[in-house]
Amino acid sequence: MISIIIVSYNNFHLLDNCLESVFNKIDSNYNFEVIVVDNNSQCGDVEEITNKYKNIVLIKNSENLGFSKANNQAALIAKGEYLLLLNNDTILIENPFAYLLKLKTIEESNFLIGIKMKNKDLSFQQSAFKFPSAWESFSSNFFLYLIFRKIDLFQKYYVNIQSEQNLKHVDYVIGAFMFLKKEFYLKLNGFDEKFFFFHEDIELCRRVWDVGGLVIYCPQTSIIHFGGATTGNLPWFKYRNMHISRIQFFHKHLKFPEKHLALLFELIGIIIRIPIFFLLGSISLNFNLIKRAYIYFKLLFVYKKNEFKNEVKVVKI
Repeated sequence: MISIIIVSYNNFHLLDNCLESVFNKIDSNYNFEVIVVDNNSQCGDVEEITNKYKNIVLIKNSENLGFSKANNQAALIAKGEYLLLLNNDTILIENPFAYLLKLKTIEESNFLIGIKMKNKDLSFQQSAFKFPSAWESFSSNFFLYLIFRKIDLFQKYYVNIQSEQNLKHVDYVIGAFMFLKKEFYLKLNGFDEKFFFFHEDIELCRRVWDVGGLVIYCPQTSIIHFGGATTGNLPWFKYRNMHISRIQFFHKHLKFPEKHLALLFELIGIIIRIPIFFLLGSISLNFNLIKRAYIYFKLLFVYKKNEFKNEVKVVKI
């Protein structure tokens, strides 16, 4: 059995489209359940959506517990041997299990699989990435990834992955689609709930590798991912949580001196973006760029130090 877990917060039209695609593309030959976790949405009643579909398990939280904790809630009650962690801003364009369940890899317990992401127009979307590091922070904050677009060394993604036809071991896949065994997810203690929003998928993949597991990119099946739909109208929420999550990741997984170099490059990146966006916005009379400069200014006063001292340790399996 497969348990499909979808976390929802507002944007019920996204949830509706996602659920519709799940029930349309995955036929009755596949034994699956769908668990929807609503993080206290404020735009209506989620049951108006979930009641349209059969056999949905609904968890309604009285507050927004964050993406990580909501997924962990669902995993604890999931009945399936396998979990599919699926974003609500996705649409299935085919049945991914028709391919995934045939892989020899799933006979093992220590794997996590992501698939090819596509944009709304079915063009390729970056689907696999390299772990954040001091070098990645330097490259991104000093715009080297833009200057040297085709050089793998300066990119956080795998430059040639668009043409990849075979399974590929990668650092991490984005959390819009993560397929793994429930037993393995629970052994990893699920998502780290200290990551409220952003980087929880990266951090989980880091621990998969740390315990001797494999993170696998599977380009043979694909899904539409809109991306950023939840935070599109919430720029401060987006950039603040993204910044906090990167700092948390550096503190948890990087060691001295790399950790301090990464943090320094992050700070420099924020500082240099303030005048850049302000000047570009002023010259072009683009208020959104000026607003971006203000957001980066506010980020100077956001510092989330999390040493993760009380974290439960995971052993290699």
